[in-house]
Amino acid sequence: MNRLTQPLAVYAAAVLAVSACAFLPTQAMAQSRVDVSIVVNNAPPAPRFESVPPPRRGYVWAPGYWDWDGHHHVWNRGVWVREQGGNQYRSAVWVQQGNGWRLDRGGWVTVQPQPVVYEEVVVAPPPPRFERVPHPRYGYVWAPGHWEWRARSYAWSPGVWIAERPGYVYAAPVWSQRGGRWHMQEGRWSPRG
Repeated sequence: MNRLTQPLAVYAAAVLAVSACAFLPTQAMAQSRVDVSIVVNNAPPAPRFESVPPPRRGYVWAPGYWDWDGHHHVWNRGVWVREQGGNQYRSAVWVQQGNGWRLDRGGWVTVQPQPVVYEEVVVAPPPPRFERVPHPRYGYVWAPGHWEWRARSYAWSPGVWIAERPGYVYAAPVWSQRGGRWHMQEGRWSPRG
């Protein structure tokens, strides 16, 4: 190989390597990004029966589900996943969306925010800000935004989706005045009824 053809060969090899990446299976790329939404026209088959093994200390059973490999539905068997304190595991689920089906892969979600200790607040919170509530999300409840007391002033904490708790109702944080001071009651879950 002479000095002129050697750089050309290296360039051609680099172009081949980069273009090969364009043909990677969709599944491999989808697994590298958690926030990828898969929407297909084919409804998933009925879930397969799985025998749940005996409980394992420190683990949660993540049931199997139908995944999409880019061409058709494939079954992913259930697995044990290590517990994450303060979080709840949400199973993967297909949700009908218009004429298609969207896969919500589930995973770990925060069940309830950690309690925050506030100093004595004598200044009333500003009126709540208007927030446009996003479209409903299966398995979640919208927790509206609220004012929080931070470093001697109020800061707006925007609304978020939190995992629903079957049999419970979510109450948003609320400020109240007692004895000339303002106190915030954190968002909380209460048994339904």
